[in-house]
Amino acid sequence: MKIVIKGQVRGGKNNIIVCRNGMRVPSAKFKAWVGSATGQILSQVTERFGDTELKVCIRYFAGDKRRRDIPAIVDALFHVLEKVNITNDDFLIKDLCFYQAYDRENPRAEIELYTREVSCGSAKSLT
Repeated sequence: MKIVIKGQVRGGKNNIIVCRNGMRVPSAKFKAWVGSATGQILSQVTERFGDTELKVCIRYFAGDKRRRDIPAIVDALFHVLEKVNITNDDFLIKDLCFYQAYDRENPRAEIELYTREVSCGSAKSLT
């Protein structure tokens, strides 16, 4: 299954606000991105994987040439996949391939999900 999330991905790690009492809450920009991303995903969902172990291939196209924190991007994408119940737990994502490039006109994240039984040779090349 392939999903495309249009727009710049907001990494969750870098969009957390620590309150005076020590509570950690997501920033308004991150909340808005999560809302947009979940809506885009839900309009494209063709199946849900439940408790199946997954392989995920992400092609990330940034809208600018700023340095990006790849673990934060991956974590944010996994968060929304779990939020819309594509997987019951992002712990079930056991294999990951990640490709990063630049596309000023069309920033996006293309996510391909496979059950883990698909061998690496069977998955499409990212190049």
